[in-house]
Amino acid sequence: MNDSIYQAWHRRLGRAEYRLRITMAGYGDDEDAAGAFLDAFLAEHPEVGATISQNRVEDTITATFSLSATNEQHALSLGVVIWLESGAVSGLEPHDVVRVEIEAISDEDRAEDSSARTLVNA
Repeated sequence: MNDSIYQAWHRRLGRAEYRLRITMAGYGDDEDAAGAFLDAFLAEHPEVGATISQNRVEDTITATFSLSATNEQHALSLGVVIWLESGAVSGLEPHDVVRVEIEAISDEDRAEDSSARTLVNA
């Protein structure tokens, strides 16, 4: 995604901060894949502050990042683009997305809380 498009969208519209967690099947035990995925996020979208986690038991990899958007739907739309662009740069073979969570982040509390809503759970 072009930074100027992202910035222009938000200059025109009101915004709030959202945290997204997108979990993909596979790569749960592959540290090289996690490193490649994180490097791709940092290269393509450093502004979202991505972190990558893995679950060896479920064999999943999760990207967690935040962004500004006008509402949850806009946050999800932007998040999907960021996920796809970063994933393409990582060189990892795409697998099924098994879970997507989104939550609004308050100014007072940017820490994890229990208000996450699972949007996709396969």
